[in-house]
Amino acid sequence: MWEEDALSSSDEEENGKQTTLPELHAKLRQVNSKSASNPNGQEMKNRTMSSPEKNRNTNNNNDNDDNNNNQNNDSNNNSLSSSTSSVDISSGRVLRESKKRDSWDEEAKENQRDLYGFVIKGTHGAEYSKFIENYLPQLQKQNESFQQFVEANKDDLNNGILPWTKVLSNENQTPTSSPIFRSFLRSHSDGLNNSNKSAGENNQTVSSETFGENDHPASPNPQKESSISNLSAKVSSYLGNFGGRSSTESIVAQSLQQRAQFSSMVRKGIPPKYRPLFWKIFSGTNKALKENQGVYQQILESNANKESTAVLQIEKDICRTFASSIGSFSRDSLKRVLVAYSWKNPKVGYCQAMNFIVAGLLIFMGEEEAFWLLASVVERLLPDYFNENVTGSRVDAVILNKYMRKRLPKLHKHFEKMNFNILIICAQWLMCLYITSVPNETAFRMWDVIFYLGPKTIFEVALSIMKIYEKQLLSISDETEIGIFVTEEVSKLYDADPLFETA
Repeated sequence: MWEEDALSSSDEEENGKQTTLPELHAKLRQVNSKSASNPNGQEMKNRTMSSPEKNRNTNNNNDNDDNNNNQNNDSNNNSLSSSTSSVDISSGRVLRESKKRDSWDEEAKENQRDLYGFVIKGTHGAEYSKFIENYLPQLQKQNESFQQFVEANKDDLNNGILPWTKVLSNENQTPTSSPIFRSFLRSHSDGLNNSNKSAGENNQTVSSETFGENDHPASPNPQKESSISNLSAKVSSYLGNFGGRSSTESIVAQSLQQRAQFSSMVRKGIPPKYRPLFWKIFSGTNKALKENQGVYQQILESNANKESTAVLQIEKDICRTFASSIGSFSRDSLKRVLVAYSWKNPKVGYCQAMNFIVAGLLIFMGEEEAFWLLASVVERLLPDYFNENVTGSRVDAVILNKYMRKRLPKLHKHFEKMNFNILIICAQWLMCLYITSVPNETAFRMWDVIFYLGPKTIFEVALSIMKIYEKQLLSISDETEIGIFVTEEVSKLYDADPLFETA
């Protein structure tokens, strides 16, 4: 159950079902450190795939490969020690060993991996190392903040809601307009109606409108006035017990403050451990899971061994999805989720870009959870993005262009002067929710905010990127160079803080 996954001590993670943050940290240290016994990055060399086919095999056998790599580390280090200890025998051997060591260093540099097992471009190695040095302490603080939040609000989170949801859903209600008050008033109005009947007056229903300024009786009636007086006293007593308007405003103010603090926490990034919990709450996936128990498996079983155009295309794209990733997600799981959704929603079937979104989801959650979150993305967050003509992304590109005209007028005018189509740089951002364009942790921080605040954030993020690089973009007069520049710069946008400060 998702509640157990979110609030437990991650027993499933310890069993290897999901890569945990400590394991990711360990991988990072293994890849990026150069110890005295292994100065040439040999361990990274052993984990590097020599061909796409070998990469596919590795991803299908993640646990076995990891075990084999761990068993081979000692023998690799011993062989390195024996070779480096004898390099002083002759100058020729020194030269050969030096070239060999340089080759290993270059290969290790080219295959440096991030926290999620994805290859970092060799030219970005120094920037990533600098980023991760500052990011890990920040991540630890975020872990502590979210742990406190989860522990303080377990009941609401286990019910799939954020703690302020109930209060703020009636944010504009006063005590006298609440359903509880109206029910109370109706239950105590019977005496007044009965009094009216006994006095020979017409039977009238008494409601909160009775207390309006212009709703006075045409002529005084002592019995009716007595009944109204009694009801008024009961109402005053009720409101006194309720706490009155000041108490309600205080509760609302506290909820608003709590929501604002949480929004700030989300912008700083949800720790990997807590992403499954909050992504499912934000998207309504937990509700879909409860209402559709067993549906995912039924879809797979009822359509087993069936073929379709979508299924054939999925099979082609599976091995091309983050081909450099090691152990981050299961490609078998990726295929099952995509195939199941193609049968669930045959109108959409499958569209390229969905594979990258699902792969990102599978890093943090299981197949069924990823399936329903994909449904939320395709059907609610990005409607019409994945149809035959991808009309949703085209329409949103036009909307983004209008936002640019208002928010970044100089850059918009510069693009117009060159007849530059903004779709050239933003189509992939929109379709893949940025995951194929920016570094992983930046992409997942974007997802945190997008899932929390909704589709408007997709535009805010795009405008923030444009704002960050506005000065450089204004100096480029060739549309091809603009595309190359933006693609290269966002691919090394490791520090996402300026991005969310601008948004």
